[in-house]
Amino acid sequence: MNDVTNRIPIEGPARPATSAVASAVGLSLLTNIATVLGVVVFGWPPGNVLLLFLAENAVVGLMTVVKMTTAGAASTQSRIGLTLFFCFHFGLFTLVQGVFAAIVAQGIGMSLTWWAFGLPFALIVVRYLVETVGVWFVRDARRFSTPSGAMAWAYPRVLVMQFGALAGMFLVFPSRVGFGEALTALGRGLEAVGITATPGTTLVVALMIVKTLVDLFVVAKSVDRDLTPDVRATDDQLVTS
Repeated sequence: MNDVTNRIPIEGPARPATSAVASAVGLSLLTNIATVLGVVVFGWPPGNVLLLFLAENAVVGLMTVVKMTTAGAASTQSRIGLTLFFCFHFGLFTLVQGVFAAIVAQGIGMSLTWWAFGLPFALIVVRYLVETVGVWFVRDARRFSTPSGAMAWAYPRVLVMQFGALAGMFLVFPSRVGFGEALTALGRGLEAVGITATPGTTLVVALMIVKTLVDLFVVAKSVDRDLTPDVRATDDQLVTS
C-alpha cells in the first residue's frame, strides 16, 4: 500500500502567478539599476560593486538557509543534513571568492560609507526579504518545496561574483587584459550617450549587464520552481492522518 501511495504526486499550488514573477524581477532590476546609477552618476567607487556582490551572496546564503530549514516536503533529518552541507559548501565558496574580491576591490577603489555601501546593501536586503517572505511564506511555496530545490537557487549567484572578481583583474593588472577591446568598445558607447567612461565605470557597467541578465533568469526560474511542486511523497515525507 505504501509503495502505491508513494507514487502519488503531492498536490501543490498552480504555476506561479504573473504578479509574483513580475515583482521579483522588478526588485532585481531596481537594485541593479540603483548600483549602476550610484557609480555612474553619484561617483561610488567601482570596487564597492564587488563588495556588494559579496554582501549579496551572504544575504542569498542566509535566505537559502531559511528556505531549506522551513521546506515542508522533507523530513527534519533531511532538512538539517542538507542545510549543514550547504552552510559548509556555500560558505567556503563565498569565503574564498570573497577574499579575492576584497583584494581586487581595494585595488580599484572602495569606500565603506553609508551612502556608497550601506544604502545599496539595505536595498539588497529588502529585495530578498520581500521575495522570500512574499513567495516562500505568504504564497506558502515552502509547503511543497524540498531543501535540495531551495539549495540549487543559490549557486548561480556565486558564479556571478566569480566573474566579477576575475573581471576586476583587468583594472588591477592592466598588462594582462584579455578582452580590453570589448571594454574599450563599451566605453566608447558610454561616451556616446554622455557618460564619462573611466575604466572603473566601464567595468561596473559591463559587470552589471552580465549580473542583470543572470538575475533575470535565476529570479524567474527560482520563483517558478518555488511555486511549483518539485517532489513526490516518500516514506519519510508522506503525511498520514
